[in-house]
Amino acid sequence: MTTIPVLAMPDFEKEFVLETDASGRGIGVVLMQEGRPICYMSRTLSDRAQQKSVYERELMDIVVAIQKWRPYLLGRHFKVHIDQKSLKFITEQRIMGEEQQKWLSKLIGFDFEVKYKPGRENNVADSLSRQMQYAHITTIQCEVWEGSEDEIQKDDKLKTIVQTLVSDPHSHKGFQLKGGRLYHEGRVVIPKNSPRVAWILNEFHDTVVRGHSGHLRTYKRIASVVYWEGMRKKIQELVPS
Repeated sequence: MTTIPVLAMPDFEKEFVLETDASGRGIGVVLMQEGRPICYMSRTLSDRAQQKSVYERELMDIVVAIQKWRPYLLGRHFKVHIDQKSLKFITEQRIMGEEQQKWLSKLIGFDFEVKYKPGRENNVADSLSRQMQYAHITTIQCEVWEGSEDEIQKDDKLKTIVQTLVSDPHSHKGFQLKGGRLYHEGRVVIPKNSPRVAWILNEFHDTVVRGHSGHLRTYKRIASVVYWEGMRKKIQELVPS
């Protein structure tokens, strides 16, 4: 994960720049001057907000950040760097609905210009919003842990592996028993037919569709906390390259 630089003190004689990024589950924003961070903000989006389009989430991102740092920005010209081209002309676009109108009204009185900056160049804000996805991984890990032993006892193949490991800890390469729970190379094991598989895939599919990851990165994220037989193929079927 990107290391967050040391914060600098604001200089009100210099121009402020906001860099924003809204990933599948989180918002990341940094207030900067001359490439140096002044303040950070990162937060998890509500379930309702996660259902919105990338355009809407990025708009929320901008408004929340500008309102948060109002004392720094009001009465001064500043720039906003975004990674959505469609938001480049945000103040000139025709308002489509009441909710969009509500968000745009919060920008009245601020003097700023918007510049498109691809996510790969928007590293600091992108790193903050990615932290929300890693926090989500921790949540999934906790969900997987609960009741995994009971499911394994109902799976003939995994049950046999557990029984064999009790008498010979080295009988199955990559598998270990810790505290009565089955692991594969440090990851919690669940049966391939477990209802948790569909739940995990649905959770990460939501993140991927609204985020920036293909199936390989998604596989790596899921595989960092859980293992089931044939998981890579299953993820490739669900997530585009």
